[in-house]
Amino acid sequence: MPYQFRPVIKMLRTGSRRLLIADEVGMGKTIEAGLVWSEFEARGQADRVLVVCPSGLVDKWRTEMQDRFGFETEVLGRDGLDNLLDRFETDRFPRRYHAVCSLQRLRVWEHLERLADLSPQFDLVVVDEAHALRNTATRSFALGSLLSEWSDMLLLLSATPLNLGTDDLFNLLQLLEPGEFFDKHTLQVQLEPNAVLSAVYRGVADSQTSTATILAQLQSIRSMAYARRWLGGESCPNWTGCCEAMVSMFPTARRSGDSAWS
Repeated sequence: MPYQFRPVIKMLRTGSRRLLIADEVGMGKTIEAGLVWSEFEARGQADRVLVVCPSGLVDKWRTEMQDRFGFETEVLGRDGLDNLLDRFETDRFPRRYHAVCSLQRLRVWEHLERLADLSPQFDLVVVDEAHALRNTATRSFALGSLLSEWSDMLLLLSATPLNLGTDDLFNLLQLLEPGEFFDKHTLQVQLEPNAVLSAVYRGVADSQTSTATILAQLQSIRSMAYARRWLGGESCPNWTGCCEAMVSMFPTARRSGDSAWS
């Protein structure tokens, strides 16, 4: 599906190496991650890849990466993890390495600290069901911090982060980009316009929502703290024109007889 290319396109356009993919259940987050992997594999930037997921999804990841993208992955059980540690300790870690490991097994592996001391590096780490890492006082969050340190590119996949509340989302983003958000209040301020943009998106798709309503929603962003910082205050002279131009880009927003611009 075309929307499944959005994560990889965003990474390529922005240069970002870290991304939270928060699509709903059934939207194909595994495929989206596979497309990211494939693109950077083609660029020679994804030789060493580690996928961490719930134990019940290990076989799914191994099968889908093989069948859809041609990536063969090693499933890491306890012996596989011990062998991984030995390779790092003896400087025998291969240039190309693709593996899948369950979150539960890696979290309780007795040699995790030894591996952490070696500061292993992976080109790409993918964490599925990443909301399991959200509680800062848990071993799962500590593991998430290690995975963040070990990865050049990091993908966190979750169907639920926006339903968890700002605190949990803040914790996930701290794993993704440590220090990017000063505090939870700053994050809340930055998220405030997103609620409006989501409403605009739904309105554009709904033939019963008038262009005037969509325009009013966009105009409301101007009074928000984060928007005022970047727009230069509520009196920004170009804001109305920008909103009108944005709405006019959507054919469904230009309805016969609508006089919103008059």
